[in-house]
Amino acid sequence: MKKRSNNLSRQLGITIIELLVVVVVMGILSMVAVTRYLVAQDRAHVTAAVADADHFRKALAVYSVDYSAFPDDTYASPIELCVGLIDPAGRQYMVLPEGETFKTFRYEPIDEGNSYQIEITAKDNGGTTILATPDGTHIIG
Repeated sequence: MKKRSNNLSRQLGITIIELLVVVVVMGILSMVAVTRYLVAQDRAHVTAAVADADHFRKALAVYSVDYSAFPDDTYASPIELCVGLIDPAGRQYMVLPEGETFKTFRYEPIDEGNSYQIEITAKDNGGTTILATPDGTHIIG
């Protein structure tokens, strides 16, 4: 009869070094995943702010057709601008988009209501500035 070797019991287990290597690799992979998630989240905030600025541009274009000018008041919030955009029948041109996509918002008339500028700061970590005019929406930085 042969005796069993103690080497077999050593080969079945894992060492603390192997366990640490696995934990470190998992930590690195999770760090990469979280970083990519945060970058994607920032892009989504900027995209949502640009889309909302385009909605304001479209509502202002219809307003200018009805009234032959853009609103000549300065608005410091998107809610104020939405409430101020009323058609001749008393209805709002647009409903405020859901969710907070702006850190800051400012509508300013230019040239006595012949033009306007909307300056928005998106809710991303970089504080991206978006400028909307009758000519288009531009990401400044």
